Amino acid sequence: MVKKDILVINKNSNIAVSTLWSKKELILNMLPEEVKKKIGIIGTTYTVYGINYILETLSNFPKIDTLIVFGADLSESGNAIVRIFREKDFGNYKIVFPKEKIKPILDTVRVIDLREEFKRRNYKALEEVI
Repeated sequence: MVKKDILVINKNSNIAVSTLWSKKELILNMLPEEVKKKIGIIGTTYTVYGINYILETLSNFPKIDTLIVFGADLSESGNAIVRIFREKDFGNYKIVFPKEKIKPILDTVRVIDLREEFKRRNYKALEEVI
């Protein structure tokens, strides 16, 4: 079984960040301390299958209502996250997370796609959204 690559920062926060293939530590190091403290959870999502781990994590942290995607999308996992959360379309993705638990998550969590800002190394955009 693959271990989730997440870091819980603030259990009272409503914000989660997926760094896709980028190291979460690298992203955190680019943010001011007061902004870091506002993040609930930050973690990587290397593959489309990793969306199952995102869903599981969000089910365990119901305060989170915002998922920010900021990082290098080397395997289309970012596209899949945005498609699933915005369009509620699972395409041919292998989702093994219990289907009955998915709808409440998708109904309450909005996704903010900052992948283009990451490509421009615009960490200020991430800071402003947080």
